[in-house]
Amino acid sequence: MGEKKGIVFALCLVFALFLVGGVYAYVFEMSEIPSSVQKGEIVSVSFSVSPGEGETLAELDKFGYFSASLSGPAYFGDYCSFFPNGTLRYECGLEIMKTQDEFFYVYAIDINTSQYVAGEYYFYVSSRIGYNHYFVGEGEFNITAENLPMKSCSIRASGGESGVLFFEDGEQAARVGNNKLNFNIVVRNGKVMGEGYLTSQYDRHRSSYKFKIARILENNNDNAVIAVGYGRGSYVYEDALIFLDKKNNVASMKGMWPEVSNMQVSLMKGC
Repeated sequence: MGEKKGIVFALCLVFALFLVGGVYAYVFEMSEIPSSVQKGEIVSVSFSVSPGEGETLAELDKFGYFSASLSGPAYFGDYCSFFPNGTLRYECGLEIMKTQDEFFYVYAIDINTSQYVAGEYYFYVSSRIGYNHYFVGEGEFNITAENLPMKSCSIRASGGESGVLFFEDGEQAARVGNNKLNFNIVVRNGKVMGEGYLTSQYDRHRSSYKFKIARILENNNDNAVIAVGYGRGSYVYEDALIFLDKKNNVASMKGMWPEVSNMQVSLMKGC
C-alpha cells in the first residue's frame, strides 16, 4: 500500500457505571489511517481494548460488541458489527480478525478498496457494553482512481429493474417497470456541469427524480461512476451514483431513493 505510515495512537479512557454499582475503566487505542490510497489497495486498521487498573474484560465479554462504519460518496460504504471474540453479528464487506486475546484484545480490520467507488470516506469505530456507548477511534481517507478525461457525456437508457422491493409469497422481489434515464454532462475548465432525470413507472405508480451532476468519480474505457444529487447554484448535495458499463451498454443508478439496475443504453455520446 505504498510507504508505511507511522502508527499514532489516540488514547481514549472511558468509564462505565454499571447497575451493580461498580465502575469499569476501558482503554481504547486505534492506529492512524493513511490519508490517500489507490483503488485496489487494502486499508489496514487496528485497535485494542484493555481494562483499567485492577479491572477485567468480563463485562465486555458478557454484554459488549463493536461497530465499524464506513461512509463515502452518496451514502455508499459499509457497516460491520461484531462480538468481542471477532464473530460478526451481521455480514459485511470488511474483513475483521481478532489477533490478541490475552490480558487485552487487539483487532485488525482490512478495507478492500476495490469494493468501493473512488472518493472520500469516513471510518468510525465504536463499542457498546451494556447500556454504555464508547468511542474507539475515527479517521478519513481518500480512494483515488486513474481516470480518463471526460469533456462531455450524453446518456439515454431504459428498462431495467427498480430497486424498490416488495414481498410476494414470502420472497423478496424487484419491480420490473418502465424506467427511463436521461442526462448530459459538460466539463469546462475542469468544472463539471449537467443535469438529468430518472422516471420509473410500475402499474399505475409513477415516480421521478431530477438531479444535477456533482462530479465524475471514475472514468476509464470500460466503466464510469458519476455522483449526482440536488441543490441550488453550484452546490450539489450528493445522494445517488450512476454506474455506467460502457462495454455492455448498461446503466444503473443507486442511492437513498433512486435505485434502478441494468437499464439498456440506447444513446451514449462522449463519455
